[in-house]
Amino acid sequence: MLIDAVIERAAKFVAINLTAVILKSGKGTDPCAPVCIAVDGSTFYKSKMLKPKLDHYIKIFTNDKVHVYCEFVKAENGTLIGTAIAGLIG
Repeated sequence: MLIDAVIERAAKFVAINLTAVILKSGKGTDPCAPVCIAVDGSTFYKSKMLKPKLDHYIKIFTNDKVHVYCEFVKAENGTLIGTAIAGLIG
């Protein structure tokens, strides 16, 4: 029950923060053209509780109340590739 409560709270905070970023960008108002959120991490993909809870809060808050839309896209090795590019540029 304790882990469920912590993950529930985390899902709420993530949904609120993502909504704030989407609103600040001014994008995502068309459900046919949602904002793409690249997700890279085992917590999101391997936790059996986080993704469904986050999807729920994105739906009821971000989509239904604020009317902005997003979709999650899996980013394979995003940190590794970004670090390599930064090393080559700098």
